[in-house]
Amino acid sequence: MPSPKLANSAPPKRPSSSRIAQDQSYLLRLLADSEFSAGIVLFNGSNTDDRSKLIYAAWMDKHQGTDRVSGSKTADMRSALVDYFRIEVAS
Repeated sequence: MPSPKLANSAPPKRPSSSRIAQDQSYLLRLLADSEFSAGIVLFNGSNTDDRSKLIYAAWMDKHQGTDRVSGSKTADMRSALVDYFRIEVAS
């Protein structure tokens, strides 16, 4: 049975994308200064942080000229970060 709707209830607010980015940056800094720093891989819509760029560049050097490189920077960045996490962090 659906819950009754209150007459003056406003829809729930969603956090803004800038607030989410600020929270991610804060958590990244917090974890980077902890014992977990080696296992951090930031995975978001932009991945413009320095570590993601280094991971992407190393992945591109390794896979250039293979079918692993799709030509889409977004897709390749995702593949680079997932591979890095799978090989370097989770193993």
